[in-house]
Amino acid sequence: MNCQDYYLSLPHDMSGSMSKNRFRMELLWGISKMLDLYDNEDFTMVFDYACDIEVHIANGFEFYQIKTHSGNKSYTWKKLTKINGEGSILGKLYILDKSNNNFDLRLAVVSNALLSVEKNIQTKLEYCFDLLPEKEKTGVVAMIKSELSIDEVDLSKAFFIHTDMNLEDPKNEIMGKLIISFQKIKKCEPSHPNALYRLIYDTVVDRACYEYSDEEYEDIIAHKGLTKVELDQMLDAHVFNARTGIKQTEEYIEGLNDIRAKRIYKKALPSIMRAMCSSLPLKQLESKIGDYLVIHEDEVTDINDGIELLTSSFHDEFPVEFNNAEKVIFYVVILNRFIEGVYDI
Repeated sequence: MNCQDYYLSLPHDMSGSMSKNRFRMELLWGISKMLDLYDNEDFTMVFDYACDIEVHIANGFEFYQIKTHSGNKSYTWKKLTKINGEGSILGKLYILDKSNNNFDLRLAVVSNALLSVEKNIQTKLEYCFDLLPEKEKTGVVAMIKSELSIDEVDLSKAFFIHTDMNLEDPKNEIMGKLIISFQKIKKCEPSHPNALYRLIYDTVVDRACYEYSDEEYEDIIAHKGLTKVELDQMLDAHVFNARTGIKQTEEYIEGLNDIRAKRIYKKALPSIMRAMCSSLPLKQLESKIGDYLVIHEDEVTDINDGIELLTSSFHDEFPVEFNNAEKVIFYVVILNRFIEGVYDI
């Protein structure tokens, strides 16, 4: 069984039944994990499909189940194997472990709480369940076998990961990590840190909230996943002094006298920037419009003339999900990129 067939055979839960705070924590931890993975091989992160957070790599999968605790509570092996509702915490992970795999598989519980082993709190950030004392290890294996009616349980692929993410203010923590990671990756400051954060976070929310069940692996990745390539494009869009057209588009919006239009366009800008980084049809349309502007350069005397010209030529070529405000801002971004010479041959 290859990786894609294996993944399609897994059960998935898209009921969306979780608290708002836990959902936010889950997504922010996923963003943090993406930044940690950036220097590694190519990957795709899938949000809330077979598991809370999934990392798809060429030779296997990593599944992470996020659990939050308030106060000073800790986890024990008995809590992790206690059946609540549809199953235990470890049971919900091990149901994703099918036998006869010839690829890598990693299962992990991630929590702000610590793990208690033989009444001793573990201070390691990562603890492999295969290191449990024999009595506790035997208990874990027996409970999982009983819950899932399976014969073998390999604890060497299961981990408990303690995260010290600040649950009181996780946004600022991720924002700081994003800026530091950006400086390391792109060797410069991000031009608009808040806009970059919103672009990545809103994209992740969109993927996590997709509620339909797809039958093809490629469709799951497109609807529920965020690739390293897409993440890199988002970072590139905020390189200082990059020819992205974002700053000029923001200035265009600020210069509008119509307050209602200004509010609508401000809302449309981050939405269209996310789409320009991830939507193949929109990327193809941008390329087509860029070529068109180069040919019809003499007809564009200012931004408003350009909007009118592009509206008459391309307004009906957008995917149906884009509204008129997003189309206009799309034109403005492209026109500013055109002015900067992005589409020159």
